[in-house]
Order: sequence, then structure tokens, then C-alpha cells
Amino acid sequence: MIENEIYRISLFIETTNYICHWVVSFNHGHTHVCQKHQNVKLLIAALPNKQEYKDLLARMVCDISNRDCMMRSCTNCPGKAALMSYLSMSQVCSDYEVDMEDSVNYKQWMHTDRTQLASLQLSIQELLQTLCDALDKLCQHYFVTKAQAASYLRNLRAVSSRR
Repeated sequence: MIENEIYRISLFIETTNYICHWVVSFNHGHTHVCQKHQNVKLLIAALPNKQEYKDLLARMVCDISNRDCMMRSCTNCPGKAALMSYLSMSQVCSDYEVDMEDSVNYKQWMHTDRTQLASLQLSIQELLQTLCDALDKLCQHYFVTKAQAASYLRNLRAVSSRR
């Protein structure tokens, strides 16, 4: 059963390469992670008060499960400015004594001739802007990969039920 599950996950990763750039990490075994998702999570990890990326995405859109919102074609969505305002003035930074010009260290997956985890430094203000930009780009990616995974699992169940 476990070999079957590993094969299914590996097959899913192979069939989603055109959507996700998979990062292979050998630090904790052979692991595949989506570079876009992981880079957003790494940016969030640098914040003084931890947040979930899905909660931050939800602050940019009317409905995280609505295609128009996530494809950024809804004119009613609050957008990047609302998220930046939340991050700047909410408990994310205000519960801590931070100056927006203070430097913060964070990590990002970088891809040149190979993929590696790089250590970077920005001011908190620049980090928040970078995070908002990354989350704005992640909206479409998140929705498409979620729909793609759901479709893959439906097809897998249909094939399994025929056997």
C-alpha cells in the first residue's frame, strides 16, 4: 500500500511540473516541494508574528475558493493594498517593537544552474512588500494547483474503482 501511495504522489509530481517548479531537498530525505509555495512560507517565517499563507491570501480576495477572485479578475477583491495595510498596522508587527527600517534575514529557494536555499536580508518594509507581491502571484498558482490536485485525485479514484 505504501509503495502504491509513493508511486501516486511521484506520478502527480511528474504530471504537475508545468505548473509547479519542484525543489528537491536532500537535507531531510528526498523531498519535493513547490518553490512558489515554499518561498512564500519562508517569507512569512521571517515575520515577527507567524501567519498562515492561506489566511493572508484570504485577506486579498473576497473568497479563496472563487475562481474569479483567485484569478484576480474580481473587481470587488480588496487586493494587495489591503494585505499590506493589514501586515503593516495589525498585530503582525504592532505587537512587537519593530522599526519598519530594521533588517530581517530570511531564506528563499533560488534557481540558477541548480536550486539552492539562499539567505537574504531586507528591511521589514521591503520584506512586507516582497511578501505581498509573492502572495499576489501565488493566488492564481494556488487555485490552479488545488484544482489540478482535486482533478487528479478524482481521476485516480475513478480508475481505482474500475479495477
